[in-house]
Amino acid sequence: MNSWLQRPHLVSRGGEKNFREFTIQLKDKSIIPDEAFFQKVVAQAILFKRTERIVQDMALGGYRANVVAYTISLLARLTDGSLDLDAIWKAQQLSPQLEKFMGALARKVHEVLITPPGNANITEWCKKEQCWNAVRAIKSDVPAAILPPGPEKKRRKASALKDDENDDFAMTSSGWIALAAWAASSKLLPPRDRHALTAIASLFQLGRTPSSADLAGGIRLMEKARQLGFDHADG
Repeated sequence: MNSWLQRPHLVSRGGEKNFREFTIQLKDKSIIPDEAFFQKVVAQAILFKRTERIVQDMALGGYRANVVAYTISLLARLTDGSLDLDAIWKAQQLSPQLEKFMGALARKVHEVLITPPGNANITEWCKKEQCWNAVRAIKSDVPAAILPPGPEKKRRKASALKDDENDDFAMTSSGWIALAAWAASSKLLPPRDRHALTAIASLFQLGRTPSSADLAGGIRLMEKARQLGFDHADG
């Protein structure tokens, strides 16, 4: 579940810590264990087990559990959490298009995991949020066949928002870093929003470009911050 919730660095810390973090998150969510919830969980389990086999067959040379967790999290990020889980539930397996896509993502994820900054220990690198920030910067076109029709339109709209954005500030690394610093010091934005801005700033500091979805959300937060008094000129 934490992999789908885009917390692969927590998954990489081991079962006990992973479960503890998951139960903390559950306290903040209202979950109704009905039939729809059951089907969604089963579909996610099928996705996880099949991804394990895909990665194993690729013979990447180690760190399979980490690659699987990060690949599923990246899929959730790229699809805005809108993967067609209903289709997985009905078929009780992944479609050929999704299997091919997972293999392609796994190879890209593996490259990031085995090249930690400063030649750091790979296992420890996988446990850090900075590792997830690096992986989430991976870009890949999502096959329309693995998405329900509605979410695909939503994803394209988010991508168009980035492409059409004419505000120079929104596209400069210094602006994002200043905004993240302002959010952290002022605490006028909710913790979740501050975390999102920190993640975007971290990607720029690593020399990577955030995804279209991240930037689209960040631009909305930027406008909210301006309404609360943020001024880049003061940063």
